[in-house]
Amino acid sequence: MTGRAPNASLATFVIASLALVACDSCERGGPVPFGLDGGGAARPRTEGPGTSETPQRPDAPARAPMVARELPDGTTQVEVEGASIAIEGESLRALGAIDLDRDGDRDVVLVTGGSAAHGPRVLFVARDGAAFAAPSELASTPALATGCTIDRASLRGLSDDRLVAQADASCASSDTPRVLHVIAIAAEARPRVLERFVLRARAADESLALRVEDRDGDGHADLVADLALRAEGVDAPADVSLVFLDRPAGLARDATEPEARIAALAQEARTALRRHPDRARAGALRALTLWDALCREPGRARLEIGGAAGVPCGRSAGAGRALAVLAQSAARTNDPLLALDALSRLDASSPISVRDGERDAARSALDGLSDAALTIHEGPALEAPRERGPRRSVLAFLGEDRLLVRGGAPRVIALASGEEQRGAAAEGSLAMVDPSAGRRLVAIERRCAGTVLVIGPVDALADLGGARHDALIAPRRPPPGAPCPDLTPALRADEDGWRALGWAPQGVLLARGTELRVVPLDVEGRAAGDPVVLDAGAAIPAPIAPGHATSDARIYAYATHAGLVVITLAPERRAEFVRPTGWVAPEGASIDVAISPSGRRLAWIADGRVRWIERAP
Repeated sequence: MTGRAPNASLATFVIASLALVACDSCERGGPVPFGLDGGGAARPRTEGPGTSETPQRPDAPARAPMVARELPDGTTQVEVEGASIAIEGESLRALGAIDLDRDGDRDVVLVTGGSAAHGPRVLFVARDGAAFAAPSELASTPALATGCTIDRASLRGLSDDRLVAQADASCASSDTPRVLHVIAIAAEARPRVLERFVLRARAADESLALRVEDRDGDGHADLVADLALRAEGVDAPADVSLVFLDRPAGLARDATEPEARIAALAQEARTALRRHPDRARAGALRALTLWDALCREPGRARLEIGGAAGVPCGRSAGAGRALAVLAQSAARTNDPLLALDALSRLDASSPISVRDGERDAARSALDGLSDAALTIHEGPALEAPRERGPRRSVLAFLGEDRLLVRGGAPRVIALASGEEQRGAAAEGSLAMVDPSAGRRLVAIERRCAGTVLVIGPVDALADLGGARHDALIAPRRPPPGAPCPDLTPALRADEDGWRALGWAPQGVLLARGTELRVVPLDVEGRAAGDPVVLDAGAAIPAPIAPGHATSDARIYAYATHAGLVVITLAPERRAEFVRPTGWVAPEGASIDVAISPSGRRLAWIADGRVRWIERAP
């Protein structure tokens, strides 16, 4: 008797074509057969087993590979073997047909485009005879931010027993222009989510991809997440692989990463520091990009796993070494802003571990930028004001030789002779007010929508009623786990590096390093439009009250413990670090430094006296 091969019916099933039809809101004039080319984004793709090294169970019948298709935006209904599927209120963006319960009928996994209430979802639809059962949700994502839209979605097989769903969104925000949602799924009769990943990408070539590999040699395929992240100004991306080991209780993350990769990049950067400071700088930036983006401790994590922002990395020795190398390499490549930022992060109370020798080397890195030719001149005794927050500098040049001291009894000092005169009462206020003197800048704060100006009335009594307005400076995603909309005082105090230079007729002028933008405001202090980014060469709104910036806003300066920073905004943009021999850390706020109209003279307060220098033309 001739027996029938046990897999004959399965082979017939695999060879037979599968008819799926999608209706793109009927915009194409009719259904598009699944197997035909209905457009670049709608081309079918068959996914077979991936790189899994997990042996197949002897008693498990072979499963036909998943047939997957990306669906164009606006697809509201699909047909699979004569049965229709539609999800109310959501478009369908990707579909995978696969016999999960091995009953001979193909079930369906869907990726939706999301709605106003939530982001893209992954749904499972089981075949029930001639029709489909009601969809069940496998995974959901938070609602997309305003200005974000799903570009594409996909489904593919990682192995015989694992699938991955992905939905990529493009966003209008310059902070995170792309958001990648990647979800690993166990391909079982009742599929379940193994892990959910969200990467907020800052560049088009940043990526997150999943694969399977037996990393611990136990015969079971582990889940590997390969990430490539872009460090600003660096050509080569920072790459790392996060491993999730397959255990009886579920996936267990290998805690050696990303710290091992961060430490390796930092060590490479340290090795290159002596002969190749530019290469050392790039390597340190790559290491810090991984630390900031993946680790929970810095508070900047852009990767979410299972809904939690970042992974616990503990006290990072790799990040500490990278910061020390960055401070030194940035100083050697004449980038004082980057060197100072690295030094401030190194000295701050942060979750890093660094050797004393490396910390000392970083602190002394700026010694090479000091100018021994500069002489510090002493002026009259002056106590620095205690008032903080955005305001005018207590010092302001009224000319190359005349220095205004603001306060209750304003005075003007002639630097050449040391003579003093009484200043005009109107020049004494430290408040940064609008040209009509009706509104003042109260604070620069963080909100859930981004960094904002807080504008209030000049009259302190009127301000008691809470007559304040917020105006956006720059969009910024909320801090991970923040209690929006009411952030804590500590979170609100984050100014994100923005400094108010002055209030011009066009609005408040702000700078961050060599970045420059203006926030337009109406007479009531409300936002009169979106913040305007001023590119190099653009006309700068002026005039503003002189102080730490010139009245034409062409140059501004601020003080640090290490020295003075001078930023030139026109005609070209550049940063300089100024530290004369005999430097003493200044008193008061960082803005209590004045720069003359030409930019040649700088004045500040230290040791209870006005001090000033004159630079070469």
